[in-house]
Amino acid sequence: MKYNFDPNDFDMEKIIKIKDELHLETSTFLTITNACEDALAYSSMIGILGDTGNGKTNALKYFSRNRSNVYYVRGLKSMTAKSFFLHIMEVLGIRNRYTDANLYNLIRSIGYYLNSFESNVLLVLDEAGRLSDSILMHCHDLRNETNENVGIIFASPHYLKLSLEKLIKANVRGIPELYGRFELWIEVEAPLVDEQAQYCIHRGIKNRALIEALVFENQSFRSLVSKVRNFGKKAIRYKKRSQDVPEG
Repeated sequence: MKYNFDPNDFDMEKIIKIKDELHLETSTFLTITNACEDALAYSSMIGILGDTGNGKTNALKYFSRNRSNVYYVRGLKSMTAKSFFLHIMEVLGIRNRYTDANLYNLIRSIGYYLNSFESNVLLVLDEAGRLSDSILMHCHDLRNETNENVGIIFASPHYLKLSLEKLIKANVRGIPELYGRFELWIEVEAPLVDEQAQYCIHRGIKNRALIEALVFENQSFRSLVSKVRNFGKKAIRYKKRSQDVPEG
């Protein structure tokens, strides 16, 4: 999209605050936060599936930051089973005295810690599709070590569920047991066109034609956020240049 920056197309007070967090209660956002509420309240193990860039991480982080006893863990493809569970310990705030412990003791220790809470606790595993088959099998061990006050969210693109089903067909040990512990799979879509337009407005874009062009071009919510952020950067540079121009 070719566009020459025009400050009249923007609410400058809003657009220059592009770094500030903004959480719109889109249908996707509400679906994810409701799933987290249920997992926390009923100690459920729930899978949340949705394409990359449709707002899963934003909603999960928001919920994790704004509710007590909720811990957000992001999976990385490079993680080994041991580094993954050591990272969970780090997020939980358990002192790093278990570095030399074997995997069995790490999982037992995490389970013991989570079970010690007097109120319900939720573990959010984002980007779970990046985790190796070995880590997923050990997640079943972790689930077995936790009691009725611990909920777990697995969030990923759709391929997590497909991969688990493929591993079940291949009779991979431990995977059917893990899959059977999921109480619910929830599929979420990208925010609706009207919701994406509302995001643009809340970020300070006033020109309706520009909003329509951004939403029309957008292939994911992440892409839209990136494009709007670029306008914010231009607005900041414009305001700075305006302030540097001497009067008279």
